[in-house]
Amino acid sequence: MDFPTILSRRSMLKASSCLVAGAAIAPVAAVAASHVPQVLTLLLVEYEAAAVEHKNAQTDLDEARRRRADMLDKAYLYVEFPRRRYARLGESFQAYYPEYAAAVLKEDMSADLAIAAEDSAEVQAVRKKYALARRRLARQVRKYRAIEARSGYPEALERDKASYRRFHAAHDALAAYRPVALAEVAAIIRATAAVGPFVGYSHGINVRDIADMLDIEVAL
Repeated sequence: MDFPTILSRRSMLKASSCLVAGAAIAPVAAVAASHVPQVLTLLLVEYEAAAVEHKNAQTDLDEARRRRADMLDKAYLYVEFPRRRYARLGESFQAYYPEYAAAVLKEDMSADLAIAAEDSAEVQAVRKKYALARRRLARQVRKYRAIEARSGYPEALERDKASYRRFHAAHDALAAYRPVALAEVAAIIRATAAVGPFVGYSHGINVRDIADMLDIEVAL
């Protein structure tokens, strides 16, 4: 089979069974590599590099998240709720995130104000009580954010977001490519197989994506 020959996409699917055997033949592999267009080479290089960066960023984020949780657990950041006694800010079971704690406080205040609606003095007392609770919560939240910053979590989160955007841009750019030669298909299969079907929590280029690149219907 002449690898550089331009093939129809449907014939390439039939010919793909030859890839495994053909890849083992050094001269054929060399010919195939020499006929991969530069644009595809650049797409594959970026896809693989973005995948590595995304995997590493997610590993770093997981480590930072665990570090933050440990540091918060050791800090014992308790807050007082007028209706619910005490709660703890943190990441562990039954602990509250700062945003959730603020939402609970607001909900409780609305409920207590509804109960005291007929008594202006009681309404004033409720408002004063919850103003004090909000100040106490704000102090603990400042401590929470300081611990979070020391854990390295915010920076790890930003790196993960950036790597996510880069990987998905590389994924979509490669998926939009339409190969016309068997050498291109071989290069795509090798590169995407090296990356794998999953990149952290994201999906990599899979068989269906490659079938779409070849414009072939696949029944699953």
